Amino acid sequence: MGTAPQSREVSPSEPVSYYRARYYDPQAARFLNEDPVHFKSGDDFYLYVSNRAIDYVDPSGESPADVVKLQNFFKNVIDQMTKDGSRTDPGWWNNIVHTFTGRHLGCADQTQVVNNQFDSNLPGFHLDNNWGFQTHTSLGGAHTYGVAVSPNPNDPDIYVDPLKGIVLPVPKGTK
Repeated sequence: MGTAPQSREVSPSEPVSYYRARYYDPQAARFLNEDPVHFKSGDDFYLYVSNRAIDYVDPSGESPADVVKLQNFFKNVIDQMTKDGSRTDPGWWNNIVHTFTGRHLGCADQTQVVNNQFDSNLPGFHLDNNWGFQTHTSLGGAHTYGVAVSPNPNDPDIYVDPLKGIVLPVPKGTK
C-alpha cells in the first residue's frame, strides 16, 4: 500500500492537487470540496482516508464507503450480542463467565457469530469490492478475532475483536 494517492499538481503556484474526483490541500490535510459519495463516507465530507494518509490511500479521490458500511455493520453485530446477553463489557469477563457457567460466549464463539452474520448479510451490502472475513488467533491460540479483507490494495483491512468491542481499520496485512 502506498503512502499517497495518485494525483496531478494543479500548478506550481498552487499547492493543491487534483485527485480525479476532488481537490486536496496537503497543508490543511483536507479536501477542498465535498466527497462525491456524501453520507456513505460518514458525516465529514472533507476527510481523506480518515485523516490517516500514511496508512491508507484513495486514488479515486472518493471515500472508502465499504469500510464505513462494514465498520457500522460489525459494531451493530457486537452491540446486538451485548443486548442479547451473549457478551458483556468488559469483554475479558466473557471468557471467565463462559468457562465457569457457559452463560456468555467466549471470544471464538463471538467471532463465529460475527462471521456468520457477515456471510448471511453479504449479498445485500452493495459493496464496491468483494470483501471476505478471516478468523485469526493470537496468544498461542488463546484469543480469537476476525479481519475483514478486500482484494483492493487501496482498502485497509478491518480488525474485528468482538471480545474487546473493537472494530478498527488497520493497514493491509498487519493483523
